[in-house]
Amino acid sequence: MVCHSLIEFNKMNRKRHIHLFSFFCLTFLLLTSCAKEGEPNPFDVVIPDGSTTQVVLNPKSIEGLYHNIFLPTCANSGCHDGTFEPDFRTIESTYYSLVYQDVIKQNPSNPMNYRVMPGSSITSMLLTRLTIDLGGNSGIMPLATDPNSDWDDKSAAYIQDVKDWIDEGAKDVFGNPSTTVNIKPQLLGATITPSGSNQVFQRDVEGVIEIPNGTNAMDIYIAIDDKETAASSLTSAEVVLSLSFDNPNLGTVYTFDNIMSQTFPGYLNPNVSYYHKISITNVNTIWSPNEVVYLNTKVDDGDNGVVDLPGIYSMEHLKRYYSFKIL
Repeated sequence: MVCHSLIEFNKMNRKRHIHLFSFFCLTFLLLTSCAKEGEPNPFDVVIPDGSTTQVVLNPKSIEGLYHNIFLPTCANSGCHDGTFEPDFRTIESTYYSLVYQDVIKQNPSNPMNYRVMPGSSITSMLLTRLTIDLGGNSGIMPLATDPNSDWDDKSAAYIQDVKDWIDEGAKDVFGNPSTTVNIKPQLLGATITPSGSNQVFQRDVEGVIEIPNGTNAMDIYIAIDDKETAASSLTSAEVVLSLSFDNPNLGTVYTFDNIMSQTFPGYLNPNVSYYHKISITNVNTIWSPNEVVYLNTKVDDGDNGVVDLPGIYSMEHLKRYYSFKIL
């Protein structure tokens, strides 16, 4: 009788374990199959401040080139990691150290003026170094690749992407073409805090900064960089806050205050120096909950005229990054 009871008890235990195992397997399958087959996982790409979003980069843009080539293949230790130029540590340093920058090692048979000559890949040293061994003793770039680089498998496509980016005007991350040697200013990031605080508001999965409901006053920090002009010397440093995604000029203009350097996260950079700030009061009376407000910065470096950052040609994920909403 006792043995029979033990046998029945063991059977019940086995059934219970099988049911639990089946439950966990079914739960796992449901969770992993929520996305339709072939659709990208919306949590594949991590953006600043710990948020995640689905971002499809144009491989023929400077951002796509940086993500696919310059960061994983060229910014390896001891090479273009800031040790010497070009500097491929960030998108901005990549752009600034390529476009209209003087050539260090010249091609004796075909001298060139710039590493990247916008609109002319054939006269850009960058393309030459990726395809030709100068003098037979310089090697073809990259000289070596790290394990996280797929250059060996995709080099032909990547070289074509570089060529097309140059021939299409070597546009910056905001879609602005380079037309003068004095390169247009760039935005490095934006962040918002409660007024007088250093506590950064977080972003949603699309990159939009979330302002908690009930916030009465807030400070908006914008990081602006220019290769030839100090951030504090830039003129027309103002921002338009607009509800229009496609027409940023339909909004309210705020003038920036120059401030002592503040360090906050930037776009794809963990630490960025901010020198401009605007303070806004009565936040809840200006915008309604869940309205997305877009930041359009207007900057003049004295050579390129007033530049809109981001502009109407900027990619959607950048416009989202430079925006906020009241919860």
